Amino acid sequence: MSIMKLNFQTTMIAKSIFWIAFLFISYVYGGYPIILFLNAKCFKKKIRKSPLTIFPTVSVVIAARNEENNIGQRLDNLLSQSYPKDRLEIIVISDGSIDQTNTIVLEYSTISQQQNTTLINLLSFQTSKGKPNAINQGVKHANGEIIVFTDARQKFNLTAIEELAANFNDPTVGCVSGELLFAKDSDSNIKEGMGLYWKIEKTIRKFESLTGSTVGATGAIYAIRKSLYTELPEETLLDDVLVPMNIVLQGFRTIIDHKACAYDIISKNVKQEWRRKVRTLSGNWQLLALKPELISPLHNPLWFKFLSHKLFRLKWTPESRQKSTEFKLHIQR
Repeated sequence: MSIMKLNFQTTMIAKSIFWIAFLFISYVYGGYPIILFLNAKCFKKKIRKSPLTIFPTVSVVIAARNEENNIGQRLDNLLSQSYPKDRLEIIVISDGSIDQTNTIVLEYSTISQQQNTTLINLLSFQTSKGKPNAINQGVKHANGEIIVFTDARQKFNLTAIEELAANFNDPTVGCVSGELLFAKDSDSNIKEGMGLYWKIEKTIRKFESLTGSTVGATGAIYAIRKSLYTELPEETLLDDVLVPMNIVLQGFRTIIDHKACAYDIISKNVKQEWRRKVRTLSGNWQLLALKPELISPLHNPLWFKFLSHKLFRLKWTPESRQKSTEFKLHIQR
């Protein structure tokens, strides 16, 4: 009798674990998006974006390391923006580059000074001090009221900076993320999977933005009010989450504008995408150590979104747990 009772209890425990796991995963991938969708329909928060009549000064900050193959095209793209040239500056922080990155940027800087057009400045470090330090130094030397963060690899649509800046006519907005679009590349062997993942991610971010604020920004294209910037710890992995969340903690909104676009190429193979995933998962763990108040309802107005989006979906689903295990095994090897 005792054996039958023990087997029954074991079966019940196993069933309970199964249903708890099933309901949890269902919430993460279905329930949370549905909640966002319904809130967006019933309690949509408008953004008072309006065309610019007075153009705020804008500083574009690019952290770069050994980007000789990309930096020239990146600067050409920024110089072709619709934004008034005399209201725009570009700051490239070369983080220990040992190739021709510095030479290329200096050539562009000299031309810009001769033509009295958009100012291009180079901050160069002989040794790499990391992206967070580069961003901190870039913001410190920026003269713009608005800071636009981007990388050396991507390109913007021609009105991207103007679209981003127009959102700051709404005084409640502190951070604006653009949209990252992936260009077709026949050499990529993970295009289909990456496309599906990114569509889901963008949909969730869209509804988060419509209901107040989104959790984080797209690192390839986002803008903030310089006055709201909080210096990043040098060990920061996810600057595009910590910078926007610092702004949310100050009482301002972080939103998405789909008219401001950056274009990129999908990772060439699974190994490259694995590295990116590992960095994201590790960065999410790190956020809890750097900003424990992010999960506090008393301090973070987005605590529910942060838990559902960043912790539950990106950390405690089977896929994320597998990535974490792979990462630990990789470190041990």
